Amino acid sequence: MYAITLKENLEINMEDLHKFISGKHLSIKVRANLGITFNLNQKITASILKSGIMIVEGADQEEQAFELYKTVIDDLGVLWSRVE
Repeated sequence: MYAITLKENLEINMEDLHKFISGKHLSIKVRANLGITFNLNQKITASILKSGIMIVEGADQEEQAFELYKTVIDDLGVLWSRVE
């Protein structure tokens, strides 16, 4: 399991996050006001919280988890200066 934590709270728009995940035709397991949990595939499950924290289960390497995070954050238009 990998957890990606941040310098600051990103206050991610949950509706935009839901649209992104749905647009990628990923299976949403849980949708709540403070986060969404979804399956990337049969092996990988990810949870993204409103704060921007992401937890990835089933990734083989840290780089795989980080690339998933980068894809989501880039699509949502979050500046990397707020993440790194």
